[in-house]
Amino acid sequence: MIRVTLKPSHGNAPVEVTLMRDEAAGDGVYECQCGNARHELRIDSTATGAGCLFLHGQVKPFYATKQNDELAVWIDGRIYKLEIVGQTARRDSDVAQLESGNDIKAAMPGTILKINVEPGDAIEAQQPIIIMESMKMEMSLSSPKKATIASITCQVGDMVGMGDILATLAPQDDSHEPTE
Repeated sequence: MIRVTLKPSHGNAPVEVTLMRDEAAGDGVYECQCGNARHELRIDSTATGAGCLFLHGQVKPFYATKQNDELAVWIDGRIYKLEIVGQTARRDSDVAQLESGNDIKAAMPGTILKINVEPGDAIEAQQPIIIMESMKMEMSLSSPKKATIASITCQVGDMVGMGDILATLAPQDDSHEPTE
């Protein structure tokens, strides 16, 4: 279960949101309680914060980024800013589900502003790899794990679509560490 209390930036009262995994329905399916309303939703997401919400027969692409206690969520061309007032810890299985795969993909349509790495570079978990801009919002795409950059498939100035592969990671080989 994930429980978060969110406060919209436009001053409305905080709302408690609870997501409970529906094990019988499969991966990414949750019962969501937001205030007094209950909904079933499916969340397909990646470690970069991008994905799709499936709610009431509609598919909504989204991108979410968290900085300190502020959550910015892009859905349907609009950005919602929320303050995280309180939160319960996530289970390890929730985190592991988000961190699968070796591709760093564009979370939404946008322009590549900066590439911080080159093929062959060793990187740490959460290290920013690519900075992109979409709808006047800059976002940093980071590595979900310690790895080596296998390839970069974009250049500064490129226009990219949501889901385009921008970089590929390879497991980091620690066996060749220098000896003293």
